[in-house]
Amino acid sequence: MKKALTKVLLTAFTLVILAAIVPLSANASSSNKNELKTEIFSYLTDEMNLNSAAACGVMANIDEESDFNPRLVITDTNGLLSGGLCQWNGGRFSRLRAHCKQKGISYLSVEGQLSYLKKELSSKAYGYIYDYLKDVPDTAQGAYDAAHYWCYYFEVPGNRYSKSISRGNAAKNKYWKAYGNKKLSELTLSIAEKDTSIDIDDSLKFKWTSAGKDADRYVLRIAKKNEKTGNWSWNKAKVYVLSGESLSKKIKAEKLTTGDYKAYVRAENSATDINKKSNSVYFTVNCETHEFKETVTKQPTSVEKGRRTLICTQCGEKTKEAVATFTIKDFTAKKIAKLKASKTGENFVKLKWKQLSWATGYYVYMKKDGEWTRIKTVKDFEQVTHTVKGLKSGKKYKFYVQGYYKHGGKTYRTQKSDVFTVRTK
Repeated sequence: MKKALTKVLLTAFTLVILAAIVPLSANASSSNKNELKTEIFSYLTDEMNLNSAAACGVMANIDEESDFNPRLVITDTNGLLSGGLCQWNGGRFSRLRAHCKQKGISYLSVEGQLSYLKKELSSKAYGYIYDYLKDVPDTAQGAYDAAHYWCYYFEVPGNRYSKSISRGNAAKNKYWKAYGNKKLSELTLSIAEKDTSIDIDDSLKFKWTSAGKDADRYVLRIAKKNEKTGNWSWNKAKVYVLSGESLSKKIKAEKLTTGDYKAYVRAENSATDINKKSNSVYFTVNCETHEFKETVTKQPTSVEKGRRTLICTQCGEKTKEAVATFTIKDFTAKKIAKLKASKTGENFVKLKWKQLSWATGYYVYMKKDGEWTRIKTVKDFEQVTHTVKGLKSGKKYKFYVQGYYKHGGKTYRTQKSDVFTVRTK
């Protein structure tokens, strides 16, 4: 994308400086580069709706421009910076950085640069290139035409006539063979459940049609939508690699957390690098019935509000809220809830109840010889369990719990909880 130049000169000093400040992280290994190519190809075909031939044409140009290094930044002979996958130059590089800053993502990231590429091709200035690419045939010749046109009108390098031919050949002979070969059949991905709004307690089952005998594995990728940028976070996608005989995958929604998701499956032949991508499916994971665990961080009094934190044990949603002030009348009208046995043995019972945020502590009562006897004073309002030991095996026992609040030298009690009956083992 750099301007046509009669000479491209970088002094040794400039090269040293750039090498020091621009890490070539995308070139760390061939496997990393292959993953990056797959991510870019998926974005071009999935997010930008280009066919395989057009995507191959773009990738052949990215190969020559940056060697798939999104962090590559150089200075041309006019002193202008060129950077990124497509080596945006001068004002276009500045607009890339401004776009990414507005989105809150790094301009050196693949996510930021692909997002800007889509925006640029949707503009009046470059929309004609986008229209051309969407009309090329999905063939080897289409890949050549796409790469040639992209180089000539989008990148505009020095010697663009000969470079357009060279990149066209690369798209046809290299990238089309890797990404555009038609030996794998079309495959369709679907979600078994009719309702694609899934509760976090549920599971969802992905199903896809066979891509034929040449598919020796399927790769299911599931990306979550970034709520801040609106983009799909493919770099953090869940990836499931399955055998060529597998045509479905069941996943627990809790492994994905809540949010909006997009998924596709890719059929691959590992020996030839042939691959075929399915359609995309969309679904949402919700937490329909939050199960909050309450933690009181500050006790309320009759004159000052308290604070508590609620965390959903299913999805992790966290909220903080005030605990209202209270009167003694309010407190004494309360009742301890959800008294039960969390564990039972031959000679013990572990009792558990719901925390009462206003309480100083709790009284635990057990019925002995027909009389109710206090067996424990729990002095910490956050402690909502007590293990009763020394019981007899196979016997029934009855318990209840009261909350208490100490103020001004007096002790005030809540109502008794419901009586809980339990038999030891």
